[in-house]
Amino acid sequence: KRWLLRYKDTGLLNRNAGSGRNRVTKAAEDKEIVAYCKANPFSTAVEIKNALALDVDKKTIIRRLREMKIRSRVAAHKPKLQIRHEVARLDFALLHKNWANEWSSVIFTDEKSVQSSRSGPIRVFRPENSRYDPEYVIYDANRGFTVNFHGWISIDGRGDLQQVSTHFNSIEYLDLISEKVLPSIRQRSGGNFIFMHDNAPIHTAKRVKAYLEQNEINVLKWPALSPDLNPIENVWGLFAKKIKRYIRVSGPIKTKEEMVRVAQESWSQITPQFIRKLYSSMPRRMKMVCDREGGPIVPLGISRKLNISGTHFCDYMIAGLHTACKALH
Repeated sequence: KRWLLRYKDTGLLNRNAGSGRNRVTKAAEDKEIVAYCKANPFSTAVEIKNALALDVDKKTIIRRLREMKIRSRVAAHKPKLQIRHEVARLDFALLHKNWANEWSSVIFTDEKSVQSSRSGPIRVFRPENSRYDPEYVIYDANRGFTVNFHGWISIDGRGDLQQVSTHFNSIEYLDLISEKVLPSIRQRSGGNFIFMHDNAPIHTAKRVKAYLEQNEINVLKWPALSPDLNPIENVWGLFAKKIKRYIRVSGPIKTKEEMVRVAQESWSQITPQFIRKLYSSMPRRMKMVCDREGGPIVPLGISRKLNISGTHFCDYMIAGLHTACKALH
């Protein structure tokens, strides 16, 4: 009724200035909250409250940060690169920065471990004090098991997905590539290809290197700790999402036979169009490594959306924090 009368008198529905509950924090305290969060981005709301000796609820801290468009999010994981790693990555990118059609000759190969049950925290909408109510609890029959796979991709699409042993070693790897992987690649490519595998110990074993040299396999020398440059990692990411979606709908996978079946179905759903887009991203990846002077690159979707190169991404984020702080002055 009050709102109707206000609209009748003023023609507006705006709240009167000064109405509503007073803020429990002052402008200076708001600025301190943002500054502390900037200096300690991995702090919790409770830690910020205690560090600044603020007599407020943790939800107030969260609201103040949200007002400045700062939210708690899942942190990205990147390998810890030493200077020698950055130098090797930069050398690799400089050597291949002018590659375009050459990438279409590269066969990317790798291994992937898949769990039979859900891993990590799972969110559920529920009322307060109902954590252990049966309808909000996930019941796992057991701790599950892990199945390992080997796969490869080419510019034409996915290759074969092979189940490998839990303790996959260099002898088994050599048997796999000599008897199954390389013959399949030759059949598809006609023998004109560049073979890529990373620096895992089973890939760099003497017997494996000797076999590849003896059979004149052109191997792409890959920099260490560089999964962000490898397009098959994006394929594995989509592959794992499809399996997790199956587990979320159907429940934990009970047998290894079921796991292999689900994995093969998930692998078969990865389209050639998706893989070709990953191949077309390789020149951008090389440019971003050069821009970052060998440092980790920004995910391609983020850099493309913001229309910024890898080297300017950190500048972009810092500028955003500076803007947030200035708004509090």
